[in-house]
Amino acid sequence: MSLAIKASTLRRCWDCSPPPACPRRLSPSWQSAVAKILRAPEIADRLKTLGIHLAENGTAAYAKFMQDDLDRYTKVVKEFHLQIKP
Repeated sequence: MSLAIKASTLRRCWDCSPPPACPRRLSPSWQSAVAKILRAPEIADRLKTLGIHLAENGTAAYAKFMQDDLDRYTKVVKEFHLQIKP
């Protein structure tokens, strides 16, 4: 299996979820507040100069991204019979 990734296809996904101890009912408010901050012109411009393109794709898209990433690493672990040494 090739682990090479073209730079043009490399992507990262940031999760704007609250800390685990935060009550679930506050999660939408938290996510909205973080998204509002990231959309602020001075923040968005700074992120753009760092090469970061923001896209709000929703929770379902993030869950799919994380599952795809987990599946990719699981495949590598199984293919190369990797194990954690005690």
